[in-house]
Amino acid sequence: SDVDVIFGDGCKIGDPDGSAGKEPLVVGWSNEIPAGRSIGSGSTLYPHLAPELLARDISSGETVK
Repeated sequence: SDVDVIFGDGCKIGDPDGSAGKEPLVVGWSNEIPAGRSIGSGSTLYPHLAPELLARDISSGETVK
């Protein structure tokens, strides 16, 4: 992840089985991932996303702009 990224307690990063996955996960700067959210491997989160865009789990390979 980039600078100014906050991961809330209990976030799950990578594949559901707990592995890091084969594809890189990119989290752009100045994002706050809410507690308990999951972000799948191969996902891309653009910088400065609105909080409502991150209020759900992000699937593997998904891009959020």
